Amino acid sequence: MSENLRSDIVLSVNRALLGEVFSELVAVSCKVENERRFELTFFVDSEVSDALSEDISCIETEIIADFPVGFEISHKVVRAKRASLLTPDAFWIFLSKA
Repeated sequence: MSENLRSDIVLSVNRALLGEVFSELVAVSCKVENERRFELTFFVDSEVSDALSEDISCIETEIIADFPVGFEISHKVVRAKRASLLTPDAFWIFLSKA
């Protein structure tokens, strides 16, 4: 993974989170599959409600808009009180203070 891609992802996610961080959000991590595909993991500390899904969808939409057509961006939601990286090649983008 290039450092430019990692930087672009971190900047995009952080920008998308501005004003969108909700109380249930524990952390966000990313795993880059290749130069045109990455997956975000949203860690939340409660059941995934319709409102929570909508919040995550809004964040993802803003992120998708930052990348060229042809990029594959996916996400998953993991329920956890404390987040831990799911794979050794993933990296943190957001980690709540609490």
